Amino acid sequence: MEEKKKFQITRGMLILTILVVLILIVIIMIIIKSVQNSKPKYTAADFKNLENRMVEESYIYLSQNNITLTTEQVTIKLSSLLEKNGGGIVESKVTKICAGYVIAQKLEKENYTAYLNCGKNYKTPGYISNDNKVTTHKVTSAKDKVAPVITINGLTEMNVAFASEYKDQGAVAIDNKDGNITSKIITEGKVDTLTSGMYEIVYRVSDKAGNKARVKRKVIVLPGVTTIPVIVTTTGITNRPITTRTNQPTRTTTRKITVTTTTKVTTPPRITILGDNPTILNVGQSYFDGGFSATDVTGKNINSSVSVNSSVNTAVAGTYYVTYTVKDAWQNQTSARRTVIVKSTYIPVTGFTLTPNSVELEVGNTKVIFASITPSNATNKSISWGSSNEAVASVSNGTITARARGKAVITASAADGKTATIVVNVK
Repeated sequence: MEEKKKFQITRGMLILTILVVLILIVIIMIIIKSVQNSKPKYTAADFKNLENRMVEESYIYLSQNNITLTTEQVTIKLSSLLEKNGGGIVESKVTKICAGYVIAQKLEKENYTAYLNCGKNYKTPGYISNDNKVTTHKVTSAKDKVAPVITINGLTEMNVAFASEYKDQGAVAIDNKDGNITSKIITEGKVDTLTSGMYEIVYRVSDKAGNKARVKRKVIVLPGVTTIPVIVTTTGITNRPITTRTNQPTRTTTRKITVTTTTKVTTPPRITILGDNPTILNVGQSYFDGGFSATDVTGKNINSSVSVNSSVNTAVAGTYYVTYTVKDAWQNQTSARRTVIVKSTYIPVTGFTLTPNSVELEVGNTKVIFASITPSNATNKSISWGSSNEAVASVSNGTITARARGKAVITASAADGKTATIVVNVK
């Protein structure tokens, strides 16, 4: 019997097999690319996140450029908020296809609204385009009926010495809508220190809505040195008959009143405040008193008799006063007051994230977690760390150490109530 021929791969079969494999690879690549193309490049969350970041960075932009919000709208372009232009927003695939801006305004409170135009992908309702030069949006609000508040610098009632120099310290005006309108204050009245009596200085101001405010300061110019008569003897003029010899006429003599005078000083001493008044500080800044100069009516220096009463607390924003009081040798008293304004420069933490958001470690290994605080110039950047299970994973200053198999949650806490967590799986 003849032996069966063994199976052999011919050259044609090999070529055919290679062609089939290549065709299958091409088909698979086409399917993968089709699936990838069907996935959206951008999600609604991408655009919402950008809008939120624009609002966060706008607050910092205004602070860095010393812009105070009023009822007038301020427009901040997205391009100004990008990191390459000094902002805090890192360029991404979304920023590259979007144009936008933020409208900032102070009505009852500060208000920030972000607007984006990302072509066919996304557009914020209300977005207005004017050849990429956005000006303002009209905002309708209830008519302002609240009058400005005028605060007098120094004392509202004060005494000044006769023939001394009177220098009015002015006032400050703040409006709930227009902000600081001190420059619009109209001052009326004049003090003549050469004429004793009472004078009034009146401060008037109006806001843009026509609401008016009016306050006044009372200034009393004291009399100068006076002479007070004092009767030393009280014998009046009398006629006393004097007896003479008989048949002689009666003679009358006159006793005179003796009167002397004494001088009493009634002009009060004078205090001159040295340095800035008002003095303006930032929270946390040290306060150093600019000093004073006190003299009595004769020009004698009586600084050593001055008492100083201060309420300044630079740890808390607000308006404080330093009062200087002095008495001269005749017990005449006068006071002067310095205004100290402590301004807040605190920039709060608005965003806080950890990278990565989950970690897998083997026992004994470590991993460094990176924390990101927004804005980058926040006043308080301190972070505290904690673990839900120290036996599984401990953390110190962002470095996680795997202790035993299991899971633990690492929590990081930043200022202003911001927290972030990651899950650690130890194998």
